Amino acid sequence: MLRTHIDNLLLRFGSVESKSPDRVKSKNVNRTIRRFDNFKSNVKHNPQLSGYTNSLMENGYAHLGNLGINIDSLSEKTNLLFSNIPQDDPDLNVLSIINHFFVDSATNKFLEHREVNDTVRGYLGEDALFGWSMLFRIPQCSSVSRSSGLWHHDCIGRHLKLFVFLHDVDSGDRTTKYAVGSHRMTHNGRWWGELTRYQPNEVEDQFEIVEFRGRKGDGILFDTNGLHRGTWEANANSRDILKFCYASATKAPHVADHGLMIGIHKEYLPTNIDLDNTLLDQSAIFNTKVKINDGSDRCDEISAFQYGQREKPVDPNPKVDALTGQVLLPQRS
Repeated sequence: MLRTHIDNLLLRFGSVESKSPDRVKSKNVNRTIRRFDNFKSNVKHNPQLSGYTNSLMENGYAHLGNLGINIDSLSEKTNLLFSNIPQDDPDLNVLSIINHFFVDSATNKFLEHREVNDTVRGYLGEDALFGWSMLFRIPQCSSVSRSSGLWHHDCIGRHLKLFVFLHDVDSGDRTTKYAVGSHRMTHNGRWWGELTRYQPNEVEDQFEIVEFRGRKGDGILFDTNGLHRGTWEANANSRDILKFCYASATKAPHVADHGLMIGIHKEYLPTNIDLDNTLLDQSAIFNTKVKINDGSDRCDEISAFQYGQREKPVDPNPKVDALTGQVLLPQRS
């Protein structure tokens, strides 16, 4: 009992050597991230940066307000697609739409949003790039208080997510909670697996906690190195979010070598995106053809961009089904 207590204390303060797989991996990830990230304990307001970038620097998050993109059609189509899936199992923790950029044209416009992109560059640096995106729902039936429902960081250091609310989200709904200022933590060796999870008293007794709330169309940027948790436990509501992820192009490949999800991941994108006004890595974009199933028996071939797989040849016949209709089955954790 005493030995376990001492080990836990040493682990927390980063001064224990151990051969456990998680701790070895954690040490290796920590070494890589410290090559690129500077976790400053005190951050001063910089008048040369935007208010949103300063908010990220000081607090770890920035509420951008309404992003000025009409998402009524996107919101309606998303709700209809998700409604086709039975949602009555409390172990059902997430639904996501495959290749959601083809659901509605509004989705593409967030990639071109100048204020979002300028804020991302201001925080991560000029080499910031868009990595991947997800359109997902936490269903009303979910009652899974584990995994992302626990206080955690994403074990990849400085990294930004943009959440766009597809409907109003208020206090008491399935909000994401964030520990203000925790984005500057070095996490003392807690960089892998269960080590990235924190007990409530470790967070709630030490940090101011905010809830990410907003109206439909609002956006929130936050650094996932900060401690955060979703509301996956029993709740009367579902929540639909459009998520975009951004990282440093210099750092991402080194961290990804540890098997962590950072940097560019394969997406199919419509060809009408204004590439020059995005944070897309244009060297990772290839013209291709995909087959789109609109839910009927018809399956049409369309032109698209394939994003990602820079080191692999492009599949000339990608197997992509139901770009506007297929929904992934839930992943159970």
